[in-house]
Amino acid sequence: MYLNRRVWNYGLVSYDRPNVLTINFLYDVPRLSRVLPNPVVKAVFDGWQISNITSFIPGSPMTVSMSANPAVNFTGGGDGARPIMVGNPNLSSSDRTFYQWFNVSAFAEPLQYSKGACPASGCPPLSIDNIGNMTQYPIRGPGRNNWNTSVFKNFRIRERLNCQFRAEAYNTFNHTQYSGVDNAIQFNAAGVNTRASSGNITSARDPRIMQFAMRIIF
Repeated sequence: MYLNRRVWNYGLVSYDRPNVLTINFLYDVPRLSRVLPNPVVKAVFDGWQISNITSFIPGSPMTVSMSANPAVNFTGGGDGARPIMVGNPNLSSSDRTFYQWFNVSAFAEPLQYSKGACPASGCPPLSIDNIGNMTQYPIRGPGRNNWNTSVFKNFRIRERLNCQFRAEAYNTFNHTQYSGVDNAIQFNAAGVNTRASSGNITSARDPRIMQFAMRIIF
């Protein structure tokens, strides 16, 4: 009665993240007092550190949901159907825009399976045309290109007592990083998508956030 569900459900898992690159470092800035031995130079320019965590992470796989207006029972038995893929839904990075993250026209409405319209010889089995052939996660959402940077200044008070000034910036370069995509499609009676926001970016991650702190180490 049904298609091979092992084939129907074959595809990427939702947590798939290929080619993740993370770089981090902690750099002790050379002491200027080695070149200019002066108490003022030592107090102002010595004891600085720079730390950074940089992440390049591709987006997570996403599904595409489908609805119809008026409502349609595509399979004739209550099981949910998926769209039919008639093209590649993934756009190249140069073709993606704020209003078109994926190719909405790559999805078509399946055909309704109406038992009442079957001939006397019996109903044909369900097929791709009725249940759809879309994989579970056919598109990939926005990725991350993020830099978190910290600058420290260490002050030696006593042998076992130190003070540290910390300036930290998350998303250092204030790079816009999208997070959400409208992945819903709604077909009308003619099988045309009427949801104007399909494929639009809907949200973004935090802009640059900065914080300053003083830390006592003992």
